[in-house]
Amino acid sequence: MTSSFKKTVDLAAAKSSVAMLLMVASTVVMSAEVATDESKSESEPMSQSRGFAKPPENDKAASYQSKFSGKPDIEAAKEKPRDASKELTIKSHFHDHFWIYSAYVDLHFDEDYDGFYTGVDVSFDADTTYFAADVYALLYLSYEGGPWRHYFTSDYFTIFGGSGSDDYYVETDLISGYETGYYDVLIELYDASYGDHVASFGPLETSELSDLPLEDEFHDTGYDYCDYDCVSSVSYSGGGSLSWLNLLLLLTAIWHRYEKATGLRRSI
Repeated sequence: MTSSFKKTVDLAAAKSSVAMLLMVASTVVMSAEVATDESKSESEPMSQSRGFAKPPENDKAASYQSKFSGKPDIEAAKEKPRDASKELTIKSHFHDHFWIYSAYVDLHFDEDYDGFYTGVDVSFDADTTYFAADVYALLYLSYEGGPWRHYFTSDYFTIFGGSGSDDYYVETDLISGYETGYYDVLIELYDASYGDHVASFGPLETSELSDLPLEDEFHDTGYDYCDYDCVSSVSYSGGGSLSWLNLLLLLTAIWHRYEKATGLRRSI
C-alpha cells in the first residue's frame, strides 16, 4: 500500500514538473514573438490603409496636382501667340484678376464714298475680380499686317468687377499719316497702381477688331489739315460722369465732325 502510494506521488510530481516546463517554454516563445513584432514595427512603416504611411515617392506629382486642382488654368485657356512678324511684339494674355470681355468698333465719315472711313470709334468692356480697380489703356493700329502703331493712351479710369455698364469709349478721327487700306486694332490694359500690363484684346480675340477699312482725312478729302502724322481722339467711360475736361474734348470732337459734315472748314 505504501509502495503504491509512493509511486502515485512521484507520478504527480513528474506531471507537475512537466507542466511547469511547458509553461516556461510557452512564456519564452511568446516573449520572442513580441520582441520580433516590436522590431518590425520600428523598422517598417504602418500600413497606408490605416492612414499613417507617407505616400510613395512616385505619387508626389499626383499629390501636388490634387493640391492645386481647384485652381483653373486661366492662362492656358486664354493665352494665344501673336504674329511674331509685327515690329511691336505684344502677347495676348489673360491676367488672373483682369481681362477684356468684349470690344466693338463703329466706323464713320467717308466723304469720297470709296468705302474707307476716317473715323473709328472703339468701345470695350474690361472686367476684374476685384470690386473696383483703376486702369488705363493703350490703343494700336496695324496697317495690313504691318507693325503695331500706337495712337492713343487713355487717362486712368475705373472698372467695377464684372459690370457691363462700365464700357470705355475712344472716338478717333484719323487726320493724316494713315494710308488707305485695312487696319487691325489692338487694346492693351494696364494696372494704374503698378503699371503692369494685365490684358490684351485684338484681332486674334475678335474679328470686330480686324480688317477695318480706314484712311486719313487727307486721302478722303484731299485737304491736308496737319503737317505730320496726327489723330484727334476723345475718350470717356460709361462707369461714371464725364469730367469737365473730357466734356470739352467731346464737344470739340463733335464740332470738328460737324465742320466736316457741313463743309464749313472747306468754305473758310
